[in-house]
Amino acid sequence: MDHGKIGEWPAGQVATYVSIWAIESKKSPGWVGWWVVAEHWQETASLMAVGKSPPDFRVGNEKNWIELAPLLKSRASILINWLNKESNWEDLDEYEGIY
Repeated sequence: MDHGKIGEWPAGQVATYVSIWAIESKKSPGWVGWWVVAEHWQETASLMAVGKSPPDFRVGNEKNWIELAPLLKSRASILINWLNKESNWEDLDEYEGIY
C-alpha cells in the first residue's frame, strides 16, 4: 500500500489495548487517506488463559485472568470481524477519488 506519513501519535486509543492511527493520503497530502487499527488483545487473551502475565500491561486481578481471557478474546474477535467485513466499508468507495 502506497501512503504518506503516519501520525506521530494515535488518533484514538485505549492504551495499551487498541489504537487507531491516521495515515496520510498520497493523492491529497495533508489529508487522511487510511486508518489503521493496531491491537494485541488476542495475544494477551491467550497468555491470560493459561495464567501467564502479559508482558506490557495488566488486566484485572491475576486471580481472574483465566475467567477474563475469554471475554477479552471475544471482544478482539468482534473488533477484527467488524474491521474485516467488506460491507462496513462499501460507502467509502464514493470517496476514493478524493484521497
